[in-house]
Amino acid sequence: MKKARKSLSVLLCMTMIMACLSLGFTAFAETLNYDVWVNGEQFDETKLSISCGDGTAEYDPENQVLTLTNAYINKGYEYQPWYKAAIYSKLDNLTIVLNGFNEIMLEGDTETDGIDAAPGCNISIEGGDMSSMFYIGDVDGSDVITPIDSSEEENADFGFLSIYGGYYGTYIGSFEAEGGNLSFKDCMVWVSGTEAAGIWVNHDITLDTAFVYVYRQDKSSYNGIVSNVDGTISLNNNSALVSVNKTSAILLGNTDSSSHNITVDGGSAIQVMSETGYGIEVVPYNESNEIKGNLQILDGVIVAQTVGDKPCTNLSKDQITIAEDKELYTYLGGLTTSDDTIVKTVKPYKGFPDVNENAWYYEAAKFNAQFGYISGYQNGKFGPGDNIKRQDFAIVLANFNGVDLSEYVSDEPTKFSDVAPNAYYAPAVRWASENGYVSGYANGKFGVGDNITREQICTIFFRYFTDGELEEGFDADAILAPFTTDGKKVSSWAKDGVAWCIDNGVISGKNSTTIAPTANASRAEAAQIFMNVDKMNILTALLDPEIFEQE
Repeated sequence: MKKARKSLSVLLCMTMIMACLSLGFTAFAETLNYDVWVNGEQFDETKLSISCGDGTAEYDPENQVLTLTNAYINKGYEYQPWYKAAIYSKLDNLTIVLNGFNEIMLEGDTETDGIDAAPGCNISIEGGDMSSMFYIGDVDGSDVITPIDSSEEENADFGFLSIYGGYYGTYIGSFEAEGGNLSFKDCMVWVSGTEAAGIWVNHDITLDTAFVYVYRQDKSSYNGIVSNVDGTISLNNNSALVSVNKTSAILLGNTDSSSHNITVDGGSAIQVMSETGYGIEVVPYNESNEIKGNLQILDGVIVAQTVGDKPCTNLSKDQITIAEDKELYTYLGGLTTSDDTIVKTVKPYKGFPDVNENAWYYEAAKFNAQFGYISGYQNGKFGPGDNIKRQDFAIVLANFNGVDLSEYVSDEPTKFSDVAPNAYYAPAVRWASENGYVSGYANGKFGVGDNITREQICTIFFRYFTDGELEEGFDADAILAPFTTDGKKVSSWAKDGVAWCIDNGVISGKNSTTIAPTANASRAEAAQIFMNVDKMNILTALLDPEIFEQE
């Protein structure tokens, strides 16, 4: 009997021990949360790594860290019957660490977001140790905030994420309730081609030594970056935020009663460009129609450009604080509706009698006149059908680049036999020649008085943007092949330049089969080309794949 009781006692002890161990394991397991999905798959205790193209997504459940290493993600997890996300989190906090070049590609998929988080989830996107993410040139309306070149050895440790297509680039929180926060640290993030907002957050957006770029210029609805419900956008420690959008570039608020703010500090910068909306818009509180928000430039720069009739922001002058020696540049439409005092602006458009509003070149003529790139004649006309001369094109290029031509005035002979030192165009020709954009003819002449041709313009812009160097694998013949009428008639010295300009949207063919490379360029065509170049100027600087390639 004692033996039986002893056996029973041992059995009970073992059962209790196993129960405790079981409870312990259960309690421990409950601390690990696997509510993270990537590329249509969920992590679990047996699967902490998901293959994403040639890269990987790895999850650390103990620290709630998702690490993307050269990942290519093109599938969505269906978290609602009608909605999916390439990366989805139901955690309270998720840190996404970027190693190398990572891409979420959702082209043609309008039911999938790039990064989605359930209400209350905070997302932090982090990359490598980069102390200087960007630099600012002489801001004159065409120059842009440009990221550093990560191919340089000292910048080789970086993290980059591209989100292309889909519905939202990021969707953090729920529509009407306060959601989680989105932060970027030590990384570059590029969002483009989305159907709805590039970045949508129902609370705060913070950049800390980060460069974030949103491009939605071809979309006629929704905004570039949206922060709702007591949302604040903060830039710190040499960060940059660029938003290019057809409607308002940055929109704060959702008719709620909270205040919405933007703060630029630590040598940071914002550039916003909008075609039909505001650069920065705060939605009025719907009960009082009060615009509740503030814009503070404590240490940094804001460049705001609106091409339409809207001002750069609908905030009033007393809602904008600019610290001493800091800068707010505005172009077209002014700073606010209630204040005509503008830090820097362009010329008002008075119109040209020979430029009809229905003409294909109307917007280009208006754009160039406002920025002072191509002005009208003394008789008030624009001369859209007139050919543009080579020396005059050099002047327009200098205007476009914001060059102080007084620095190029000289009594010394120029390198071209037909360019007199005191000619009105000599400083511009000197500048263009010294920078390698123009080279003249084999006979030593510049070609003063000659009409500039389309292929000559292409060659100049090719040199202007690339120093005449092509990316590895660039196939000029393949690009020119569809132009069966005259693609093979492009001069041998101009072939790379023409192909590059077609590939980058600087010029287009006269039709689907004709380039007209040797045709003279009219002032209307030149105006269109400069407007095309101005729109792609940011893209050339920011989206060139070479910027993000690791050695």
